[in-house]
Amino acid sequence: METKAQHGYLLIADISGYTSFLAKSELEHAHDILTELLEILVKQLTARLALSKLEGDAVFVFAPEAQIPRGETLLELIEATYVKFRDEREAIRRRTTCQCNACRNIPSLDLKFMAHHGDYMLQRVTGIHELVGSDVNLIHRLLKNHVSEETGWRAYALFSERCLEHMGVRPEGMHEQIENYEHLGDVKVSILNLADRYQELVDARRYTVDPKKAHYSAQGDMPTTPSVVWDWINDPVKRAMLGFQSGLKFVPILRSGGRTGANSITHC
Repeated sequence: METKAQHGYLLIADISGYTSFLAKSELEHAHDILTELLEILVKQLTARLALSKLEGDAVFVFAPEAQIPRGETLLELIEATYVKFRDEREAIRRRTTCQCNACRNIPSLDLKFMAHHGDYMLQRVTGIHELVGSDVNLIHRLLKNHVSEETGWRAYALFSERCLEHMGVRPEGMHEQIENYEHLGDVKVSILNLADRYQELVDARRYTVDPKKAHYSAQGDMPTTPSVVWDWINDPVKRAMLGFQSGLKFVPILRSGGRTGANSITHC
């Protein structure tokens, strides 16, 4: 293991609304939902960076500078991870008919990132590997910021000035502010609104399916407007009412070969 100081990128992905979500939700269902979202984050981020540790509602990853020679890769990874998180959060909400507090509070969860570039060392204590250094302290202190108060944003990517300089990119529309921390002084940061960026990316990938190429299609007349039908199909509360009338009590998520058996997954 390297015992000398290394230089590279430090990144924390932190789930917003985590504390409130746990306080208002049943622990069993909340645990399943949060586990699924954290697994998504780990899978996405460790495709290019190394996992340092899980920190409750956050994932801390890092990478030596030489491992990410193109700084824009970090920005693309953050955006792709947020898109995957939002898509998965929406998928969980749509496929459940459960009316417990945990399932109803899924939309309250969001995601923010802290990105920094600096020095760190890998320290091993009683078999546990830890990153240590002033820059490691700084990125954790950045979690306590005034972004929401200044902008009202819940989903964002915060970059230290040093991080942006090493990345060599500066997206348009970033909000700049100064954070101050004891022993560390003033830290200039730039923040990207991920909610707006998500909408841009979603709009860019939107396409219309040719009915002739659809895997499945169905036609029928309903004595109401399209918006009402769409609402009944997609709203969990109303979909549950339709399910109870037909005797459906759970929603299958994964069935190997369409059969119920080992490794099948269902949701309440």
